[in-house]
Amino acid sequence: MEHSMEWAGRIARDVGERVQQARRRQRMSAQALADRCAELGLPMDRSVIAKLERGLRQGVSLAEVLVMARALEVPPLQLMLPIGHAVTAEVLPGVTVDTWQAAQWIEGSAPFPTDRGDDERGVTSPAGDWSHGAAAVRLWREHATAVALWRDRIWLADRLRQDAARNWKVADELRAQQHDPAASEADRALASQRISAVTTRASELLRQAESFEQLALYHEGKLRELRQQMRQADIALPLLKDEPFLGHVDTEPPASELERVLARRLADQDRKRHEGGAVGWREKDDEGGDLELELL
Repeated sequence: MEHSMEWAGRIARDVGERVQQARRRQRMSAQALADRCAELGLPMDRSVIAKLERGLRQGVSLAEVLVMARALEVPPLQLMLPIGHAVTAEVLPGVTVDTWQAAQWIEGSAPFPTDRGDDERGVTSPAGDWSHGAAAVRLWREHATAVALWRDRIWLADRLRQDAARNWKVADELRAQQHDPAASEADRALASQRISAVTTRASELLRQAESFEQLALYHEGKLRELRQQMRQADIALPLLKDEPFLGHVDTEPPASELERVLARRLADQDRKRHEGGAVGWREKDDEGGDLELELL
């Protein structure tokens, strides 16, 4: 018991040192830090912070670490562990481990690291037990990754389609020049060459956009799978309120590939119309009879 109390005191001392370092880097006074903590909902007297920084407290609470981290604009892990200052950390009474491995354990991306004691005893829990305990963290992390990748692919596809639309607009302007009665034969020939170049470029941009949309569909499917796994494990689902194009994943069955592409085109068309543009999409059959989408 006494040993664990001493460890708790060492933890508090180390956290206090890191709080002081972060505070001084920002040229923030102890009183300013106390005021900011109070604004965040956890009143902390200046003397309490001073005692923590001087290593005079026997413990520090998780609530205090979280609020001070927010007040100092640093990750809570930066206060909890000596990241960037020491290669090892005492994360349990008498158990010193690699600092970064300890950070991975705290954030749920790896099991507890092996103890660095002289006897080299292992303190890692059975892999199966750790995996089960970390399931929620793992699924939420994969969910965030899937959303980020989906968003990135959709953004790239939209940018490519906008670039394609600009190329088609240039082609229309060039066609108008071609039919200008005052244009010379040389001007018409040059316009024809440029039309060929910009339409080829527009078609390539559309092809690239469709490739990114296919990738977005893959990540959307991954998202459905992850959310289903969460339901089965009785894990609360992350909100999708900030991603309107993903709101259907919980309420609608997976759409066919063509339906999803059409939905994206309709959304794109609505956006262009709202912005005052004249860009739209229509279906067409190519020579092989396959259904494609063509820029109007």
